[in-house]
Amino acid sequence: MGSILAISRSVKKYLPLLMFLLLLIVPFQNCAKSSKEEGPLQQEENPSLNIRFCGFEGFQYLHQNYFKPHCSACHEKGGLAFPSFADDDVEHSYSWTRSISPKSLWDSSTNNRFCGEECSLKPSDPLYQQLREWLENQDSCE
Repeated sequence: MGSILAISRSVKKYLPLLMFLLLLIVPFQNCAKSSKEEGPLQQEENPSLNIRFCGFEGFQYLHQNYFKPHCSACHEKGGLAFPSFADDDVEHSYSWTRSISPKSLWDSSTNNRFCGEECSLKPSDPLYQQLREWLENQDSCE
């Protein structure tokens, strides 16, 4: 009985710390939807053949097919993480995306340490190369 009482006191002592750590960690366990869910475009379609991955036009495609479906749980206006580059307002998202260094955006998109595997683009994914091309030409299509 005495050992149970001692354990109970220890738990009570550390409960606020445990709750704080839990609240800190839980939101970042997996911000993205499952990769099994289809985004706005089905896998069989390939409208990217007519898209230029540069400037605002390229961002609109990436926003619809990568940033919004995979990043908005955390990175939309009023979301858990800053900046809000995956908001419904594509122009707002574009301006925030332009404030992120290309290297940082690339690293976060291909090896996201806060989110699950669904967040990170893989080399076999067409969006991987499309994001790379857009980052090299994000200012304009000229």
